[in-house]
Amino acid sequence: MLSRRMDTYCIYDSTPSGTLNPRDERHGCGCESETMDPNFLVNVIMTIVFFAAIFWIFTSAKKNQQKQLEALQAMRRALVPGDQVMTASGVYGTVVSTDFENNKLQLQIAEGVVITASMNAILNLVEEEAPAAPLTEDVYEATASEAPASDTSSDTAK
Repeated sequence: MLSRRMDTYCIYDSTPSGTLNPRDERHGCGCESETMDPNFLVNVIMTIVFFAAIFWIFTSAKKNQQKQLEALQAMRRALVPGDQVMTASGVYGTVVSTDFENNKLQLQIAEGVVITASMNAILNLVEEEAPAAPLTEDVYEATASEAPASDTSSDTAK
């Protein structure tokens, strides 16, 4: 039985593997060195640093989210009738009663209109705001003078 030897060739310069390079040194395929590339270690370290930074970003974001959630839950537990609140859907109302066991509360959103909402729908407490100053005639005149004048002459000419 004849044994056939398969020659393998370098993918870079098509020389048979195991040949001597110009310095008469035998390397794997004749074109690459068996010593470790110095950039390889730098690349490994940079990859480890990159993944460590990503891990730190995600864990710190999770910690901040946990703190915000705890503060929101504490605010919801401290609700008492008469508090002005805003729901997650943007509805403003006054707390009429709370039912912590069933996680519900009743909000008065208008005179004589009371709705039942989930405690989880309460987004934040609304601070008492100073009433807005009524508009005076000076303001009306200023806004009227700032409005662009319409060109009615071209409309009437048609």
